[in-house]
Amino acid sequence: MATKLSGVILGTFPELRYEPTAKRIRATLGGNTVVDTLHAWLVWEPKRITPIYAVPQAELLAELRAAGPAADVPELGVRLSAGSPTSLDPRTGFGRHTTPANSSTS
Repeated sequence: MATKLSGVILGTFPELRYEPTAKRIRATLGGNTVVDTLHAWLVWEPKRITPIYAVPQAELLAELRAAGPAADVPELGVRLSAGSPTSLDPRTGFGRHTTPANSSTS
């Protein structure tokens, strides 16, 4: 038996999806390293085609502060094929979240 992969992938678009990555993820801000980890995840929010990296809070090398109110980001939808669910295309900024702000997965 074979499974058509596009059907599996499109079937998960309404869900929060993640995949651990073996890549080393480093980020700097103002010339200072703020994260350096081997334990990052790729995370796709519901309806997202493009993932973001998530890193363990314990591996942040900087203090997190609450952000101010987010600007309204327009949601630009696209259908990948006839009958498929609407997805956010990459032009939809990552300020547009499709999950609650403080979600986490164990």
